[in-house]
Amino acid sequence: MKTKLSIDEQIKFLNETVKAKLAPSRLHGVGVVAIRDIEVGERLYAQSDSKQFFTVPYARFNELRTEVSDLIMQRWPMVYNGSMFLSPNDDSRLQSFINHGKPMYDPKTDTILTKVGRGTEITEFYWDMPNSKVLFSHFI
Repeated sequence: MKTKLSIDEQIKFLNETVKAKLAPSRLHGVGVVAIRDIEVGERLYAQSDSKQFFTVPYARFNELRTEVSDLIMQRWPMVYNGSMFLSPNDDSRLQSFINHGKPMYDPKTDTILTKVGRGTEITEFYWDMPNSKVLFSHFI
């Protein structure tokens, strides 16, 4: 669905909500890595459920954070020719790729629990999940 936000609102939304990307993990396969510093209590937007197409013209990409515009161009190069695009948060459900480790992310609130630096893989502590012992019994 095409967004109802104005171009200025789209730029603000993308700059505020795109904070991480999928990347090779040092822990296991694919993980979620911060593309900028994220403070304690900030929402990660790893659970995006409302895919909307954005219409920010390429001529205004200089108003996006560099790391955000780079992600968009990597995934949607036809933006250069006026194509609509999805937020990088909507390429996949980021939460599905958050690996087990130090509790940095709370899936119940979609927020960061500890300061996360740019380039850091974001992890969550799977054993805090309800019914985790049953869900992950094949790993024990």
